[in-house]
Amino acid sequence: MPKEAEENSQFGFTNEGLAALKRASDSTATHSYRWFVLENLGLPNEMLEYASSLEDAIY
Repeated sequence: MPKEAEENSQFGFTNEGLAALKRASDSTATHSYRWFVLENLGLPNEMLEYASSLEDAIY
């Protein structure tokens, strides 16, 4: 593996963040999700809303 690829192998994650991502990818672990909806990102009327389900986030 080229040195620059090895240096970027964490894709910007801290060691703690990378470990959490690996734990989250464990298909045997129980997961729960919170969905957030961003509207008008970067505009004066930008909004962030919490949705309790993916369906609520989509609609």
